Amino acid sequence: MKQLVYLWTMSLSAIVLASCSNIYDNIKEFSPEEMIYPASFDTISWKLGYERVEFYLSKKGKVPSSQMKLGKAEKTVIEYDDERIVIDSVCSWVNITGLTEQRTYHFRIYTENEHGDRSIPREARLTPFTKTDLDVLSLVPPKVIESTSAAVVEWAAPIESDLYQFFGYSAEYTDKDGRVRSFEGGTLPSFIVEEVQVGVEVPIKISAKILPYIGGQALLDTIPEWETYYNLRISESARPAIFLKSPSPAAVLNIYKEEFPLEFSWTKVDGAGGYLLKFSKTPDFSPSSTKTIEVGDVGSYLMDKEEATSQVFSDYDPITSPDEFFWRVEPKGQASSVRIQSRAINYKHVEGELVYEYVESTNPLNRYMGNFEHIWESGPYRNDDATLVWGSVALNFTGRYIAWYGLTNNDLPIAQVRVDGELVEEVNTYGERQVRKLYEKTWSSDGDHTIEISPSTFLLVHDYMVYVREVKND
Repeated sequence: MKQLVYLWTMSLSAIVLASCSNIYDNIKEFSPEEMIYPASFDTISWKLGYERVEFYLSKKGKVPSSQMKLGKAEKTVIEYDDERIVIDSVCSWVNITGLTEQRTYHFRIYTENEHGDRSIPREARLTPFTKTDLDVLSLVPPKVIESTSAAVVEWAAPIESDLYQFFGYSAEYTDKDGRVRSFEGGTLPSFIVEEVQVGVEVPIKISAKILPYIGGQALLDTIPEWETYYNLRISESARPAIFLKSPSPAAVLNIYKEEFPLEFSWTKVDGAGGYLLKFSKTPDFSPSSTKTIEVGDVGSYLMDKEEATSQVFSDYDPITSPDEFFWRVEPKGQASSVRIQSRAINYKHVEGELVYEYVESTNPLNRYMGNFEHIWESGPYRNDDATLVWGSVALNFTGRYIAWYGLTNNDLPIAQVRVDGELVEEVNTYGERQVRKLYEKTWSSDGDHTIEISPSTFLLVHDYMVYVREVKND
């Protein structure tokens, strides 16, 4: 009996020892010291594009996946709504597209290892920029100069908005005869609408390239063809006017390289009976400096090179006189009742050594600091426009001569002129109302210079600057 008890005790001990051995094996298999979970991304930030978002997940920046070492992590997973995007590498950044709804999206981004174990997710809640946001953008109202059957539609340069940056544009409209007219330009939308009726609304479709802003930050994407409309309606009180079409105010005529014939064109007015095309060396079109060509009842005139050199530009000296001329169109017999526009064109004579470069007040080369306002007024100004300056205007240029032209009047103050950072002169702009040369400086050779002009008090009226540089002839 004792022998049986002994054998039973030994068997029980063996079973217990075996069972304990299996328990320890299981504990070892699932022990935390043996498990390595994937590491989390060390940061999360983002930038919005058009209906998309880029997430940045590494403090190293946008680096290749080969440089992303996060423990046993092998995959990048992005979750939002019912979407689950799996990328078979550890990414420093990801691009999520197709965010077309204007609402808040909740994103969870984490890593996974080969067993599907997840890291602690990085989370973000954001609202994307969508077509809904794009559709509510609009242009600031333009300046409109009316005639009885035409209008100049113009925005100040550059177009500024807290909601977008404006680049280039194209536009089109349908005239009273059902013809579609189109045009395109650079950063400044400015065009003439003609052959339209008083009191009839004319929708103008404008397609522009813009870079939207959201929360003060620029999007990652430009919008190449943003469409908006401006509805033009000429008022019943509009007076007839002739608007000059080509050459444009920014045109530069090189008499030796220009492709002739050169076209001068304008808008017509009812009952003109013909037009007079006039050229002058001075903006007042004094009889002694003006040449007139009678062109008939047409809206354009083609000038050949012989006519240009023998008549219009025959007495222009590229070194001793400013390289510019003025032109305008007058109707025969009713100039007093029709508003007349004049325009200056830069004239470059590259056979000489020096070239005059004219910089109008609306030219983007000007740098305005503080408050300023572009204005249009027929008469005293070089291209019928100027700029009111409360802060300062500066120009960087390479040349050997600089001149500043501005308005004098009986309510304007002293203007301070700085050249290359030094105050060189205080100019009195008080006097008879006229545009005149207020400052000039000459150097012995070309160099890089900066001129800055500011009012001592109140404001000054800036018309244009002209600088002279040397031309290296081939």
